[in-house]
Amino acid sequence: PRRKEILDMMGLANYFSVEPSPLDESELQRKLVQHNLSPVEYTRRLAEAKANALASAHSKDGSRKGGDNSVTAFYIGSDTIVELDECILEKPKDETDARRMLRSMS
Repeated sequence: PRRKEILDMMGLANYFSVEPSPLDESELQRKLVQHNLSPVEYTRRLAEAKANALASAHSKDGSRKGGDNSVTAFYIGSDTIVELDECILEKPKDETDARRMLRSMS
């Protein structure tokens, strides 16, 4: 919702559609963690992979959600992470893990 709001505020309200990427994020996240990337680079690569996966899916099936296929399309991927002391906090595994994470940030 926030990213849509930003694009709307830029005057692009009727020029884009929002569609989730078909990317299996968990698989890519496991691979990216092994590369010891900075939080910024980790997030950039994940967002780029999301955009590429959606663009690839559209090129395979020849369609875009609600769009004219004769128009040039731009795919914008995004992601949000939580970082603490240059360490990426992954999604908590369970409630205990979530509480541990919240305590570490306070």
